[in-house]
Amino acid sequence: MILAVPIVCYAVLTGPPIKPGETDARLFVSTGVRGVFFFTWIEVVWLSLWVSKLVAKLSPAIFMALCGVVSSGTRKYASILKAVEIPLSLVLWAIVCLVTFTTLTSGTLNGTKPLHWVSVVKNLLVPTLIGFVIFLIEAVLVQMLSISYHHRSFSGRIRDSKNAIHLLGLLYDASRALFPMYCKEFAEEDYIINDSLEVMITKSTGQSGSAR
Repeated sequence: MILAVPIVCYAVLTGPPIKPGETDARLFVSTGVRGVFFFTWIEVVWLSLWVSKLVAKLSPAIFMALCGVVSSGTRKYASILKAVEIPLSLVLWAIVCLVTFTTLTSGTLNGTKPLHWVSVVKNLLVPTLIGFVIFLIEAVLVQMLSISYHHRSFSGRIRDSKNAIHLLGLLYDASRALFPMYCKEFAEEDYIINDSLEVMITKSTGQSGSAR
């Protein structure tokens, strides 16, 4: 709201737009840019930072809503968007700053020839955008490598767990073949195990095993 005060002042108090070739109080100091446009760009820089942050934060949910229905495998790409929230917001912010600055400082819009400082600021905004894009690409590549590594790691663990469960099943079947339930060698242990299971079932269902 504070940044909007100069915009309102220049828009209301300085009258209609200047004609091409005129220079008067509508220009902000000696910048060659109308005050209302100059402070509008400052306002856009401030607001677009938070809007870009919000868009980047909502992008995983939007991506899942649009593409998650097609394939469940897209969840990993949503996690990438969540992890690169800051680089993505910086790229969006830099794009908005560059586009709005180029538009609001154009000679056609201001009725004057752009001064040297306009070119200098553009030469700063363009490399800034390129740097943020490189930062975003780097972050995306790191996240993709991380997801690939964890996928292979978890696949190996799942395979080992399945093998271990299969071996336990074979051992159980072999033990039951050698020593059936309530055999004389382990009758006492079987009674203890079954009593424990009945107590657990009673606690979870509220009914005894015999009642069920």
